[in-house]
Amino acid sequence: MSVLKCIFNYFKKHIFVFIFSLVIIISVTLLSLVPPQLLKIIVDDVIPSKDNSMLLKYAIFYALIFIVIGIIDFLKEVILVVISQGVGKNIRLEMLNKVNRLSYLNFIKFDSGTLEAYFSNDVEEINTLITSGVISMAIDCFKMIGIIVSIFIFSYLFGFITLAIIPLIILFTLWIRKRMYKAQASNRELEGSVNNLVLENLDNIVTIKSFRIYQKIEQKYDNVLKEHFKTNQKANTYDAMFSPIMQMMKSFLIVLVITLSTININIFGMTVGMLVSSIDLITNLFSPIENLGMELQTIQKSMAAIERIDQFFKLSEDDEKNCDLNDCGDDLTLMFDNVTYSYDDKENVIENFNLKLQKNDRLILQGRSGSGKSTLFKL
Repeated sequence: MSVLKCIFNYFKKHIFVFIFSLVIIISVTLLSLVPPQLLKIIVDDVIPSKDNSMLLKYAIFYALIFIVIGIIDFLKEVILVVISQGVGKNIRLEMLNKVNRLSYLNFIKFDSGTLEAYFSNDVEEINTLITSGVISMAIDCFKMIGIIVSIFIFSYLFGFITLAIIPLIILFTLWIRKRMYKAQASNRELEGSVNNLVLENLDNIVTIKSFRIYQKIEQKYDNVLKEHFKTNQKANTYDAMFSPIMQMMKSFLIVLVITLSTININIFGMTVGMLVSSIDLITNLFSPIENLGMELQTIQKSMAAIERIDQFFKLSEDDEKNCDLNDCGDDLTLMFDNVTYSYDDKENVIENFNLKLQKNDRLILQGRSGSGKSTLFKL
């Protein structure tokens, strides 16, 4: 089992949801290209004709297009939430089944905080991948292609200028991506450590108070929090750089087009309406590119979560048992013979322990928190 297989199984069972998602993507993409074309017609043809009734009709139609786009965007958000919750449920169920099948040696490697991070934090990141990642990224990619084609229809020169700037944006995005992924992967691992320390301290609060080891626990917790903060801050720094630089590139392209058109009105071979529409297209072009950067960040975080869950799915499981205890005789004995055990080779948790249990014997382990009951049970 893997995360991708869980997602595939969900869409396989809910084919209508998949088809509806495709319809939403196509509709949003096509409708987003209509307003700039209408704007060109209004500026070049309707306004010069001084036909107020025609202008009113186009204005109403222009407004209705944005209303329809808003309704489709609302439907898009609804379907994304439905898909993300369905996929998240499938992944959690498969993970729960995996926990039940894990070999004991693998199971005891996971503390409660780490397991909680898998089921909560990592799956939530995958939910975010669907609501704000893959499908939104597909819509923005199609929008970007449509806008570039529209710009070429207005002016080949303007189109080539736009294409020349896009590789710079892609290189900048890749530079951000490479550094952000490493920070986010480390951040995901540290989240599990933070969760584990919180749960561990709550479970052992009586022992902590009894031995008054507040400073030691505080120092341990403080170190993990500082590392978590550093990785999170590094990822946020790269994220904060992206949007302002994108805004600067957009402003530069708009100023360049207006300046060149002012110097020589025929340089692009565009009418006033085409120029106004082109500026609108540039604004619309950089909007999906900015979104792609944010969506890329979401995908980066989610890929780290997917990798962690996929590694969890690959853990070895219990072998099939071919012998029932009831069929193995009455001479079974569990014996501890002068057993000593330590986690750090310094302080013994269990020391010189002896115990002999026969089949059907019953044993109660009783003692304060931290006295070694769980350790003895694991042994």
